[in-house]
Amino acid sequence: MKKSKGKKVKKILQKVINILTAVLVAVFLIGGTIFAIYYGKGYRFNLQESTIEKTGVLSVSSNPSQALLSVNDEEKGLTPKTVGSLKEGLYTVSVEKTGYHNWEKTLPIKAELSTPYLANLFLSEPLQSTLFEIPENEEVLEYQLSENQNQIYMLTQEFPEEENESALTPSRSVKIYAFTVNETFLNFTDNPQIIFDDTLDEYQVINLEPSRTGDYLAVTIASNDKDGVEVPTQRKTYLVDTTTAEEAQIDDLPELSLELFYDYDIKWTKTDNYMLISSPEEIFSFNVTNNATILIQKGVQNIKGLIYYIDSSGNFYYLNHVQEEEQAEETEESGVSSPSDKETISYYQIIQKNLNGTNEEPFIEEILYSSDPERLETLKNLSRIQETTFAFSAENAKNYLTGEIRDFTVHPEGAGIFLSTSLATYWYNTETSTYTVVELAPTQFVDFSPDLKNFSYLVDLDSSSNEESSDIQNSVALKVFTFEKEPIDHLTSIGSKEILTITSENKYFTSKENFKWLSNSSNISFLEFLDENNLSLTFIDIDGENRNSMISIPLKSIPSSDISDFIYSVSYQNEDIITFEARTPEEQAQEPISEALESEDMNPENIYQLVQYQIQ
Repeated sequence: MKKSKGKKVKKILQKVINILTAVLVAVFLIGGTIFAIYYGKGYRFNLQESTIEKTGVLSVSSNPSQALLSVNDEEKGLTPKTVGSLKEGLYTVSVEKTGYHNWEKTLPIKAELSTPYLANLFLSEPLQSTLFEIPENEEVLEYQLSENQNQIYMLTQEFPEEENESALTPSRSVKIYAFTVNETFLNFTDNPQIIFDDTLDEYQVINLEPSRTGDYLAVTIASNDKDGVEVPTQRKTYLVDTTTAEEAQIDDLPELSLELFYDYDIKWTKTDNYMLISSPEEIFSFNVTNNATILIQKGVQNIKGLIYYIDSSGNFYYLNHVQEEEQAEETEESGVSSPSDKETISYYQIIQKNLNGTNEEPFIEEILYSSDPERLETLKNLSRIQETTFAFSAENAKNYLTGEIRDFTVHPEGAGIFLSTSLATYWYNTETSTYTVVELAPTQFVDFSPDLKNFSYLVDLDSSSNEESSDIQNSVALKVFTFEKEPIDHLTSIGSKEILTITSENKYFTSKENFKWLSNSSNISFLEFLDENNLSLTFIDIDGENRNSMISIPLKSIPSSDISDFIYSVSYQNEDIITFEARTPEEQAQEPISEALESEDMNPENIYQLVQYQIQ
């Protein structure tokens, strides 16, 4: 009897133990899951204060990797590195690697969020090498860089050692070298390659105009008389397909039918297939592949002061100013409105058409605006009140878009339009039909970032914000406006950020051509004086931090006396800088800089080189 009772007790105890075990396992699993969820969100228990705190995570990678990461001066290890359990707040993050410029930035840590960042590091002493040297017996006449910075062209001439006395005019050998900055994989052709090699007489003047990508090169050959005066009717332009040409001669090249337009302004558009031909009375597009000339715009009234833009897809946009009379509402007394009660309504349109003249239609049907300068003060007050960048709908543009439009640029994918007026600057989002105030002053557009989420622009600091002028003088601020970001990105803010201010007597330093985006969309390059004898090619990030002098360029290395003629290109991978420089012979190396820069022409005694600087 006692044994049976003992067995029953054991069974009951076993059941209790099983139940308790199951409950404990369930509690452990549920509690562990909850703990893991909250731990993953950054919650931590502070033993000292007996409180639960929200924390965030910092993840830093670098290019190149294996650099030392420090957070608030505390070493955390080598990149790529993730640092957790950081309280909300601002942290000083630094990345160091031997032989590279130090990188430092203040980053905000948000609770329950991961803060990722890529630190781009650049060599403090770039590795220099000569890629190509123009033969000493050839004289450099001209050099050009394509707009996309991928092709460098060098035009040279060489006179025969012995003159041919029987020749009516002296002749010379003319060559064009083409250098590709970013070569494609498995490309076994020479770089640079001679794409043109022919004999011209001494009175023929040659000029190079590369297309945006450099795939085409317009070679214009003009003839001068014996007094050096050009004979316009003898000017001829030839097309070189640089992707296939190899030591071509004039007879091998197709001639562009431009002889009727010798007194017109001719330039490439942003598409390789078209050139633009313009005069005060007419604008034509010219298709270089079939010599077709299309009239785009005609009439002095239509051309004078015409504001237009051409994108890389071959779309021609122009600004149309519309003024309409609108009948005033009837008065209560008479019940009718008189002709004198008519009100003039002014607005802008942006019209789009193809460069072949087809498909003309409004791109933006109506841009309302106010020419009242007092509206600018209202806008300033509203912008001060708003914690974020001030935005408004297209319907409210009459109240907040102030000044006459002086310039516009269309986003490459049509996502928006940069608008600069006589009083302010705006970004128009074509998807939401909203305007965002970029700057309470007229500005000059520079360029979109390669990722098409930002654009850079210049603000003139030498004129007041309400002065009706968009010309950039000698003191400017470079700014970046961000108009798109990922929803989970808490580091990026929509709006403008000042990058740097440049004051210089040299106008090139304050011109838009001086500022170039790097392909990473995180850095901008520009030239500035390092000292009285040297230029600096400088990189700065788009937060205005990590400003590093990458290479020092002696003024004597600039092929001509004009600083704006100095060309360089940064490779797509940001690994190399390619420059075209002059090396002064030893016997001239001691001449004063002032004397070296007096001549407008390139010194025929110099040795010209393509120089590579490895920066990563």
